[in-house]
Amino acid sequence: MANQLLQVQDLKKYFPAGGTLSGIFGKRRYVHAVDGVSFDIRGGETFGLVGESGCGKSTTGKLILRLIDPSSGNILFGNKDIAKLSGQSLKEMHKRIQIIFQNPYASLDPRWTVQKILTEPLIAHDVVPRSEMKNKVAELLEAVGLDPDYMYRFPHQFSGGQRQRIGLARALAVSPSLLVADEPVSALDVSIQAQILNLMQDLQERLNLSILFISHNLSVVKYLSDRVGVMYLGKLVEVAPVEELFNNPVHPYTQALLSAIPVPSLHVKKQMIQLEGDVPSPVNPPSNCHFRTRCPKFSNICAEVEPVPVRVGEDHVVACHLAQKTTTVDD
Repeated sequence: MANQLLQVQDLKKYFPAGGTLSGIFGKRRYVHAVDGVSFDIRGGETFGLVGESGCGKSTTGKLILRLIDPSSGNILFGNKDIAKLSGQSLKEMHKRIQIIFQNPYASLDPRWTVQKILTEPLIAHDVVPRSEMKNKVAELLEAVGLDPDYMYRFPHQFSGGQRQRIGLARALAVSPSLLVADEPVSALDVSIQAQILNLMQDLQERLNLSILFISHNLSVVKYLSDRVGVMYLGKLVEVAPVEELFNNPVHPYTQALLSAIPVPSLHVKKQMIQLEGDVPSPVNPPSNCHFRTRCPKFSNICAEVEPVPVRVGEDHVVACHLAQKTTTVDD
């Protein structure tokens, strides 16, 4: 597909389940955190990744950043596979892919001034000469809407929203192509959330950034994203342009998620889809279709055959046996 910046292909990450062994031969059990995820991110777009807590969306972000190593699969950035990089090559890749953390209070070193926090990536990646560091820090602070004189302050002297702006400035210091934003506004007040989201949109347009936006808040994802991927228990079950996904959800899990979004009106009644049971353990997920044990539209084939991702519309892919098949993803 044209203008692909990042391609994730059959990505998997299995963690040992607390060192426990099971079975006659003491077979080690694993947490299937990410279980065969594939998607792409295009230049200049925001790709939203949503799902319940524990579905694997944050682990996917960490794999793309190579904060943790994948069990298998490919992460193609340009003509390089991030999953296979190490040493200087991995360091160069980190310059092109940066992260915005969820907690603005924990992501900044309380012992450092803002100037030192923003200078660190400039030195690590040799961005500008040392004589120009101070001017570069001032430029970064202005870019995120903060007074350049704030560089002399410590993190405890700022509000949560201001801290997240500093975290964003740190991520932008090395001029990345892709930002991985892992729940970047979930710890902030609603009014501050809007400010940070608007700032991210503005910076994206000005700098031609691509963003992987990870969140459980569907309203926020709808506001910011161009395309959305829905994850359930380590699997990507549906990917579509944002308006298509919200107006025409196909997978039963996506339908259930969207039905739970509150409607800001007393005169509009919305029928919420209630899912039965709890989310299964990722140590022992249901065979084939992971969602089948909670799906209101379950049939026998769901337990017998793993659903293959199929296209149900332009740029709309669903992994469900109920989806009307027009062409497989591999066609």
